[in-house]
Amino acid sequence: MNETYLLEAMMDLITIGKVTLPTTVVATVAAALVAPLLLKAATKLKTGDWFWNAFFYFFLTAKLSYVLFNWGTFMKSPVSLLYFDGGSKGLVLALIAALAYLYRMAQTGKFNPRTEGLPLYHLFFLVSLTADKAMAEDWTASAVYFLLLAGTLFFVNRQKKLEIQAFILLMLAEVLGLSVFGGLFDQGSLTVLTGGLFISVMAYLKKEGISRE
Repeated sequence: MNETYLLEAMMDLITIGKVTLPTTVVATVAAALVAPLLLKAATKLKTGDWFWNAFFYFFLTAKLSYVLFNWGTFMKSPVSLLYFDGGSKGLVLALIAALAYLYRMAQTGKFNPRTEGLPLYHLFFLVSLTADKAMAEDWTASAVYFLLLAGTLFFVNRQKKLEIQAFILLMLAEVLGLSVFGGLFDQGSLTVLTGGLFISVMAYLKKEGISRE
């Protein structure tokens, strides 16, 4: 009972069937499924395997880092792995793993950071943030993120891509939203900012015509 109260105090939880999970985990998985569908609907562009692989590397590294940095707690309660990750250190490792993979894919021509990375990045994070806040019943924050999501889809549908300038403006809007509804220097804000800057730099340096093998 005490463990349940501790979890509820530390994070928002949602029960699906007989399983109780953090809303952030459910929202992240949902975003991974929905974002590629939105990109295809807006641009007719099918998401490559790079997206699923990068998501897998990030998620797996973040989760396993909890075992690395909290071995004693994990051994006492292995189920805690479902609810926690490696914190700030784990987030850094997860970002390094995912971004290093994306860089390698861009260098081999299997990932175009401009036509694929820029729009899908925002679609993924905005779907995740919208869903997470909705499940936590924070309707104001969810509505703000939903409007940003609708705006992103509007621009992507009209241009069939997302220009770097628009990408950066949307990224700043997301960080602003995170600072208002969370914290400017919390893990969510830093993840959005770091990942966004990395992809925007890759998009700037890469030419438009990267071919996928």
